[in-house]
Amino acid sequence: EQVFSPIGRSLSVDVAEEIIQLCADDETQRRIDDLAEKSSEGALTIEERDEYAEYVATFNIITILQAHARSVLEATNGQ
Repeated sequence: EQVFSPIGRSLSVDVAEEIIQLCADDETQRRIDDLAEKSSEGALTIEERDEYAEYVATFNIITILQAHARSVLEATNGQ
């Protein structure tokens, strides 16, 4: 998470608000849900496992960026 600290410090309020709103579109979310279900069942192919891992890694990065964005907004609202 420390890798993202410089990014968090450089976020404007407008960018922070945009980052907080990031989410998958409906088609992508359906694909993630399908992969998650297949993963729970142990039924992913190697390609699907790799695809799912990419989604999870991306989600983790977005979650960290959103936490930094929330901190920026909290600091701004507290002033």
